[in-house]
Amino acid sequence: RAGLVLARMQATKQALRRVMQLRRAGLDPAVATNAGVRVAQQLRTFAPYARAEVVFTYQAMGNEVPTEEIIRDCHAAGKCVFVPSPGERSFVRLPSPQVSGRGTVDPVGLRGVVLVPLVAWGEGGERLGRGQGWYDRILSRCHQVKVGLGYEFQRARVPIEPWDVRLDYVVTESRLIEFGGVLSGRRLI
Repeated sequence: RAGLVLARMQATKQALRRVMQLRRAGLDPAVATNAGVRVAQQLRTFAPYARAEVVFTYQAMGNEVPTEEIIRDCHAAGKCVFVPSPGERSFVRLPSPQVSGRGTVDPVGLRGVVLVPLVAWGEGGERLGRGQGWYDRILSRCHQVKVGLGYEFQRARVPIEPWDVRLDYVVTESRLIEFGGVLSGRRLI
């Protein structure tokens, strides 16, 4: 019985993932670029991000919310920026134009903010990613503030499995949604 429930949940997640990826793929590139600028603007006034010395982010693929402006802001503010290291459970430092060198790091012990891409997100901090569990494995060991970057249209009822890690916040092109993070008094960094 438990196996059947799990199989149904995974099928539901796969169907939702397909629908949302198609919607995101249909976005006009200018809309995605504008969303990236608006998300970066919201992050600038978000206290956990403003205080962070280290920002773990991603390099957008397939019309995910772009992070180029965020990365530029981080480098301008002197923050260390790390992006996923392909094929590993770690991040690699993304050098700023002023700093050379790349180093691999496991984010577990570092203080900062983790910005993750979303395929879909739920009103309780649920996130649906690409379906390979990479971020869930990383986020389950991290104590950083976990922030999903997504679009308003990606809000959905997201089924959650025991290993899925909930977000503390989601930032979209139009708002910041809190799910019990720093702003509610729960100290995360």
